[in-house]
This record gives sequence, structure tokens and C-alpha cells, in this order.
Amino acid sequence: MPPIDREYTFKLFTGQAMLSGGERQALADWWPYLCEIGRCCSSEIQAAAGRPERMATSVSKVIDNAIIGFMRSRR
Repeated sequence: MPPIDREYTFKLFTGQAMLSGGERQALADWWPYLCEIGRCCSSEIQAAAGRPERMATSVSKVIDNAIIGFMRSRR
């Protein structure tokens, strides 16, 4: 499970910086999408995981980094 923050992850999934339905509901709503990211990008994620020069210390952090990079590229 990647870290979830209001600046990037909330905005990716909701377009907002606040939850409207509570944390449990957000996780239930977002979990399938996070799993799909993991499945679709499995080889890239595994290749990047554990490469400290990219702050990719774990699979979940690689996904978090990808979300941040995607959201920053859309600004």
C-alpha cells in the first residue's frame, strides 16, 4: 500500500484535497485502481524497487513516486 497524501494521491483519485466519504470508503474505492497500477506496471515497479538513488525503497514507494511524478507533470 503506497502512502496516501492530500497533495497528490487524493487529487489523482478525486480531483480534491479532502475526502468526502471517509478514509475506509476512500480505501475501498481506490484499492482496485492501486492494484491495477501494480499489475499493469509490475515489471517496471520491480525494476525500480530498491534503487535508493530514486527514493524507490519499496514497491509501494515506487507507486507513490509514480503518482507524484504523474501529478506534477500535469501541472
